[in-house]
Amino acid sequence: VAMKTTIGFLGMHIFISLQLPSAANHAQQENPAPIQSEYSQVIDRAFQFSRKIPAEFNEMQYRIVVRFLPSWGPESQIVFLKREDRPVRIIQFRLRQGTQPISKETNEMLDKNPTASVEDILKRVSVERIEESAGESKTRLVEDLFRLSIPTKLSPSACMDGTTYQLRVQTMSNEIHASFSECAYDEDGRSIPIIRWLKAVQAEFHTRK
Repeated sequence: VAMKTTIGFLGMHIFISLQLPSAANHAQQENPAPIQSEYSQVIDRAFQFSRKIPAEFNEMQYRIVVRFLPSWGPESQIVFLKREDRPVRIIQFRLRQGTQPISKETNEMLDKNPTASVEDILKRVSVERIEESAGESKTRLVEDLFRLSIPTKLSPSACMDGTTYQLRVQTMSNEIHASFSECAYDEDGRSIPIIRWLKAVQAEFHTRK
């Protein structure tokens, strides 16, 4: 599936996941409301990048959302936003210093109170939102993405550790949504251009300023 500045997949929505169907069904049987589901809802609310209304797409050429969900540390998100006749804007979402990873906060809260709501967990999460104009190197990252394709031959191996990378590419009418684990394709993800790109974005933004 090739990604270009104008994405021509009419109404196409791609979601790539490595969760094995048998494991997912087993988890649903054991727990109708699994912690992973609650965690995903908290992440979506904490790193909310869209109001989901048509007006936000006015003059918008594209929006790229890259979300980092490490199994060992704080989660973060980068949004690249391009509007007509304007430079690329970057919006960083990251946990404030002193805030535990959302995964840890979610597990601790649900251990104490299995009926805790997403709102209850969010009260313990503090996220800072930083906006800036993209410099030359960050603009080049975006341009690099539009030259890549997403291979569909995934590794059948379960990935128990590492980082999950979530990628969205949106235009007014179309969207690509993909989720990759560290071992999405093989033991050495550096051989896959889209994984190399995700890691390059992570390296560009991982240092706190």
